[in-house]
Amino acid sequence: MRGTKSVTDGKLPLLFASLFICQSAGAAAPGVTAAPAKFSYLGMINESESRIGAPAVFARLEAMQPEEQVTFAKTHRAHFDRLRTMRSLAGDATGAAQASVWFDIADGALSRHAASKSGELDTVVPDDAVQAIVREARNRRIVILNEAHHVPVHRVFASRLASELRKIGYTYLAAEAFAPGVPAHPATPRQVDGFYVREPMYASFVRSAIRDGWTFVAYDHVSTEASTPAERSRLREVGAARNLVERIFSKNPEAKVFMYVGYGHAQEMPKAGPNGYTTVATVLKESTGLDPLTIDQASMYGRGDVRVDLPRYRAAMQRFAPGKPVVFKTASRGYVLDSSRPGYDMQVFHPDETAHGPHGRPLWMERQAGLKPHPVPAGLLPANGRRLIQAFHAGDGEGAIPVDQVMVEAGKPAASLMLPDGQFRFGYEE
Repeated sequence: MRGTKSVTDGKLPLLFASLFICQSAGAAAPGVTAAPAKFSYLGMINESESRIGAPAVFARLEAMQPEEQVTFAKTHRAHFDRLRTMRSLAGDATGAAQASVWFDIADGALSRHAASKSGELDTVVPDDAVQAIVREARNRRIVILNEAHHVPVHRVFASRLASELRKIGYTYLAAEAFAPGVPAHPATPRQVDGFYVREPMYASFVRSAIRDGWTFVAYDHVSTEASTPAERSRLREVGAARNLVERIFSKNPEAKVFMYVGYGHAQEMPKAGPNGYTTVATVLKESTGLDPLTIDQASMYGRGDVRVDLPRYRAAMQRFAPGKPVVFKTASRGYVLDSSRPGYDMQVFHPDETAHGPHGRPLWMERQAGLKPHPVPAGLLPANGRRLIQAFHAGDGEGAIPVDQVMVEAGKPAASLMLPDGQFRFGYEE
């Protein structure tokens, strides 16, 4: 069921409207307007949890012996992957990190990190990541930044970087997450603009890009011709590069493009990988003759559990404790890169701000995103069960993406909504 209630100026709740908009399997009650079917964040979480027995499964996992933990994690690897994504979309960065820890364990992080070395950090110097990237980007025409799809703070960094790139002449924002029908100049982010765009921090990134006047380009390619997964992946990279050339460079040969991709799509590969294909970054370089500036931010970030943090990341945090995202410069004026992740020009180290503040949400939401805590309106707290409380910009209509959302349970303290300045209406799913 869904509902909406109230508008606030972003500081204190001012007025509760009497109209509730609800949706359920049955007929609408008298005086209640039935809402059209929408993407259900809570429905996706419930479905993902049912596959793995969450949230109770996490307590059971911690009680297991290490060997049992690894076996269970490997067996349910795909379920942990799905759950971390769904929790992230619902604004639950901490819950996403919890599921991701077990995904990493399933992928062998514990044994891999035990055999890894932290790398030499004695002679490096930290540098503001946004400033350093912009400095390098002045002499390039393509900047490619990646993300981990379940880590919302990566979108906060992408938004900050995009604002600065726009100032030096970059005009096209090409994102893997954009759906094929995304407008070149949308008025506001919408649910239909892309699956990952539905996540509040991604939607905030899009709102900022709209204000800055970026031209949006969808480029991701899904092949219907491939007979194997490897061939499907190869055609995806080739098709994506072809789309970028056709939709940008064939029309504007002097274009300056900021590409935002997932994981290894930003990696430059001198030759095809073990599956027989190269990435979109590599194919695009070959197609255009332009050398992209490739940046990895999907490795060096706090995962909420030191067991699965990369050893070099932990060493960097202990030595430098940066208060903002940084890159590390070497004496030769190059940049520190993790040797296990080659193919990038730069690597961003995010400060570890996964711990909660007094408002019950991760510290990065205040320190990096500039959001402020606001209590959940008392009238929206559930009498039983749990609800996903949502805040929307007051002027956004149907198909809007929440500015923030937080799960609350009856009888338990509610974490705060984290909001920018502005006026908001509230809704919920249960």
